[in-house]
Amino acid sequence: ALSYCRSLRLDGTTGWRLPSIKELQTLVDERAAGTKVDTAAFPAMPGAFVWSSTPSAASPDRAWGIDFASGASATRPTTGGFTVVCVR
Repeated sequence: ALSYCRSLRLDGTTGWRLPSIKELQTLVDERAAGTKVDTAAFPAMPGAFVWSSTPSAASPDRAWGIDFASGASATRPTTGGFTVVCVR
């Protein structure tokens, strides 16, 4: 996920990165029905687990992310195939 965002080129622009867990947590909207994000502001945000750049302090093979279906943050093994949202 980290290398994917770093290598990304959209419309000729570079400088993309994976957001931290704190950045992703600011997008959680507990009042939202369904996906726990403001879909008016972020219409393409998936209602799925989204990786962050924050590694787990307890285990080097895990990283933090947000499940936007529930709004919960958790760690998952870094070998898992979850969604990536890159930011600039």
